[in-house]
Amino acid sequence: MPDTKKVREVHLQEYLETVALAHGEETTAAKAKALLKSHAELQFQRHGGGKCPMCRASVRHVIPVRTMHQDGTWHRYNCLCGRCFEGEKGLSHVTIMQIGDARVEYRSPDYKGTDDQRGKNRAARSAKA
Repeated sequence: MPDTKKVREVHLQEYLETVALAHGEETTAAKAKALLKSHAELQFQRHGGGKCPMCRASVRHVIPVRTMHQDGTWHRYNCLCGRCFEGEKGLSHVTIMQIGDARVEYRSPDYKGTDDQRGKNRAARSAKA
């Protein structure tokens, strides 16, 4: 059954304006952040929010989060509340929010690794098995 929840025109307009601004150019961190927020707000208007998997608090903007902790393990979350997100940023070397091509990445100042680190961790686990 199709979703019959109506989206207010102002939210749809804001979303489309953000997409238009970000389209065609290499997205900077600020543009990517605005695009993620706009998309998440539109989804909230259509489907509602979510629950933080760590503390069960209500989350308005459901944005998937991936983190790489200091021991090299990767964790995925459907969404995180603001408090848990900041906690994960503090515990992690890398914190990534991504929907489609829009990506915002936070790295701790002491982290010297690259994005290939993820592949190396996966290969090491395969070799142990």
